[in-house]
Amino acid sequence: MKQFIAFVHKEFYHIFRDIRTMMILLGMPIIQIIIFGFALNTDIKDIRVSILNPNEDIVSRKIIERIDASEYFIVDRYLHTSNEIEKEFKEGKADMIIVFSEQFSSKLLHTGEAGIQIIADATDPNTAKTFTQYAASIIAASQQELTLGNNIPMHITSSIKLLYNPQMKSAYN
Repeated sequence: MKQFIAFVHKEFYHIFRDIRTMMILLGMPIIQIIIFGFALNTDIKDIRVSILNPNEDIVSRKIIERIDASEYFIVDRYLHTSNEIEKEFKEGKADMIIVFSEQFSSKLLHTGEAGIQIIADATDPNTAKTFTQYAASIIAASQQELTLGNNIPMHITSSIKLLYNPQMKSAYN
């Protein structure tokens, strides 16, 4: 045991007397924490969104403008038929598609209920879950804004559909 304690004592002496070794042991981890703190960012931005809006009414346009104004989304395509949805994903033109129901504005104003479907490419399940939640929260905020402006209680139902990975299984690294 005496030999081990003498060995540890000798090694500590060698480490603490050499300034370069001290810099590597103490300085490098601090520098790495600072650099990685700025370099690594888990925010998901610039999600390409396509919109299928059959009626192009005022309420749906306000929701689309709010989604486009978000720093997370880029609304770059407007679809005309539901047949284009799968083509958008297969060609890699969209990460998410938002589909408004038929007569969205009139349903919302008359019955107080309307639906929006959020379809996402879930090949990366964590990313898909995150940006669908971003979109759902923007839609919920738009719903609150609409409800405050009218005397009628309004409810927008957001249904999320994940394509290409419905079990949400991640690939191992």
